[in-house]
Amino acid sequence: MSDARLRELERRWKETGSADDEGAYLLERVRVGDLTRERLELAAYCGHEGARRAVGDVSECPGEPAHWLGGFLRWGAEAFTKAVLAVVPPLHRRLWSDNPYLPVSGDFFAAAQRWCECPCQPHADEMDSLLSDAHDNTLAEERHAEAVGQCRGTSLRGHALAAEAAAMVAIVMARRGRSAEAQFLAYRFQLSAVASEFVSSDLVWRLVSEAFGVSAGHCGGRVSDLAVPPEGGLA
Repeated sequence: MSDARLRELERRWKETGSADDEGAYLLERVRVGDLTRERLELAAYCGHEGARRAVGDVSECPGEPAHWLGGFLRWGAEAFTKAVLAVVPPLHRRLWSDNPYLPVSGDFFAAAQRWCECPCQPHADEMDSLLSDAHDNTLAEERHAEAVGQCRGTSLRGHALAAEAAAMVAIVMARRGRSAEAQFLAYRFQLSAVASEFVSSDLVWRLVSEAFGVSAGHCGGRVSDLAVPPEGGLA
């Protein structure tokens, strides 16, 4: 009976294309054990319309979009890191594209990506060992950008550097279980990233959602394939 009902709900959703019908189908997948509730809620948090119809609004701060990245901590440090890292590349490329050397921050973010994919102690140690030099280097660049900005007007590069510095510490705080600090730094990261004009609020949402397999608020039947490490608390 369960399989027949699941197939019927899937058939109805594919016929109508209705978000309500997709939500009913996804809830049935949860009921029969084909999809975890955590993944369904994560899809809803990323803006998947069918998942949102199934579980409702899962946003902790619907009136404050800049708190959105910090909300990924409910799915674990790895999911949070994955969300932050999704926004870093456009900032990092524009910050350092005209620089003759590869900044230490690039090494840190590469190490963070390795830890996110395999959250073992050696990868955590590698990330921690790179933080101090990477953060100090970025802060020095930020102070210089601010000094130039005071002479020439608002320094967009200064905002981008502040965002990069906040992202690095946020990731490490999340790994160490210091959620309050990680959430605050994620808030600063998102605000500074948008203030730099290197990314927009819409681009932040799109980059993060696509990193978790949700595209344009809809990912069809692939909700169960959202790319979150098992250590992030998802089955």
